[in-house]
Amino acid sequence: MGVLSIPIFYMWENTKSAVQESEIQTEMAYIAQSIIELYKSNKNVDLSQYSSKYDITIKKIFPPGVPESIEELDVTLRLKAHDSLYFRLVTYIRK
Repeated sequence: MGVLSIPIFYMWENTKSAVQESEIQTEMAYIAQSIIELYKSNKNVDLSQYSSKYDITIKKIFPPGVPESIEELDVTLRLKAHDSLYFRLVTYIRK
């Protein structure tokens, strides 16, 4: 019985960790999408509410061969507590 409980414990811990990472990824996706929606509506983007937990990078890129009325927006969120967890969303928006 004791031999079986150790693998089950590790399996439980791995599952719990995967669920936590998935929840963080979902939260980062929601934040990135919210930032893009604010940019689309030309509203001021206030990142201060997220700055304690995430490093947020926003890049506006004007790709060659694309009309000037369209720009590429690259939003990257990186979890400060766990540097390898990040979410990146790239989309095109009209100016």
